[in-house]
Amino acid sequence: MAGRSSSFMFSAACMAGALAASLGAGGCEPAGDTRAVEEPASPGGEQVAPAAQTAPLALRIPILAVMAGSTNRSSFEIFRAAATSATLSDDDWLRVGQAAVDLVGDASLITMAGAGPKDAAWVADPKWMQLSADMQAASFAVGVAADAKDRAALTEATARLAQSCQSCHLEFSPHLVTSQPDQPGAEAVPPDR
Repeated sequence: MAGRSSSFMFSAACMAGALAASLGAGGCEPAGDTRAVEEPASPGGEQVAPAAQTAPLALRIPILAVMAGSTNRSSFEIFRAAATSATLSDDDWLRVGQAAVDLVGDASLITMAGAGPKDAAWVADPKWMQLSADMQAASFAVGVAADAKDRAALTEATARLAQSCQSCHLEFSPHLVTSQPDQPGAEAVPPDR
């Protein structure tokens, strides 16, 4: 995997650039970087301003599609790494860190009503929003553990992630719960598996 860094550099200030840095595509710019962004030119050569986007983009798919796609895949990567007794390689830690970045983003996505029939009711529920925040905080902690290659921190953060997943499933999708979240052995169940 030429060009990939073994360090994930997971921090609040650099999270967006961390994935690019891990793939060898660059890194975080210092805070306050004021380099100008070149505007696109029209066919005649004059500068054309891009269309202004003043509101967040709509989530054009159901929340369950986010869960079944990105969230399921990313959480599986984290749970698999945390459950193994084998020593994690640099690539394993990198995959865990990348999965954590995905889940941090997913937690934001699932706070927006998408195209699903239950989405608007879910995001209007304060409990849904709190559980999404819990998922994001636990996912961020997984990323910090991956950056430090700290197995104990990964275990603790993964337990918090499993707790947040199971608590949400218990409340909003009970058919996905395999055990109570406060029970030993509680883990998130991937949908439709």
